[in-house]
Amino acid sequence: MIFGPDLLVVLFVLIFLLGFLGISIWAIVDVSSHSKEDFDSAGSSKTAWIIVISVFTVFYGCGSLIAIYYLLVVRPKVLRVEGQALDGGVAARRSDARTTGLFCENCGTPFSAQGKFCSSCGMANLS
Repeated sequence: MIFGPDLLVVLFVLIFLLGFLGISIWAIVDVSSHSKEDFDSAGSSKTAWIIVISVFTVFYGCGSLIAIYYLLVVRPKVLRVEGQALDGGVAARRSDARTTGLFCENCGTPFSAQGKFCSSCGMANLS
């Protein structure tokens, strides 16, 4: 009998284990996609998360539990810090442009007094 209850149990266990491995890989890729500064600002360590998830997945088989903790608790903090940094950079650039009066219509970078092209995106100074 090729397709019996034993094969179904083996397939179920394989799918279950691959799912846990996939969660660990997803968490490691997500950790890698954020900057070290974002982790530092969130009160965590990028390198430590990669090492801990990897070691516990490979050697102990419970790295997916740590990966789930990272994805549910730490990742939102890092995303919040990252979002604040991005919003702060755009807001600062816009306030600089308002005070100088000379800014790129394309990206919002302030022009220098003598600049003919934007140093950020290369668009011509139309002012």
